[in-house]
Amino acid sequence: MKHVPVINAGAGPVGLTLSILLSRFGICNLVVEMRGGVSTVPRARGIMSRTMKIWNHFGIVEELDALSLPPQWCRNVQRSSDSRSRSGHSWHGAGTQACESDDRRSRCGSFEFDLHSNYPYTLAAVVAERLRDRRVLLVGDAVHHVSPFGGIGVNAGIHTAHNLA
Repeated sequence: MKHVPVINAGAGPVGLTLSILLSRFGICNLVVEMRGGVSTVPRARGIMSRTMKIWNHFGIVEELDALSLPPQWCRNVQRSSDSRSRSGHSWHGAGTQACESDDRRSRCGSFEFDLHSNYPYTLAAVVAERLRDRRVLLVGDAVHHVSPFGGIGVNAGIHTAHNLA
């Protein structure tokens, strides 16, 4: 059995960023992931400029830009807790039209679309009591759970991974 000095639990954006950084410094590491594949829905909205600068060193920014949603799809839409429609849910937000949705069909103004998947979350801000226990270091979702809006969690995790490496 080969000795691996670093085991990286999680192949999300933070775990993979940490693995790439460690590898570039010549530190052997093993990435383990419990999920069987890539998420079909975004779990964070918004990548900060420092994160893009880190990823730019990997030479992947152009590829990421090609995979990104077009700007007109990335507007600030919020669920309104005090505004419910007959079909189920209503949304409103700066620079957007009112949107309504039932479980599988959504409408924003005259634009209608099918909802194929979603990622439910509970609005919370939870931070681990400790970030380190002897040789175990925590980053990413192991450390904090926050709202996916603004990409605060993924960006903070990537910045932490960069600082650790």
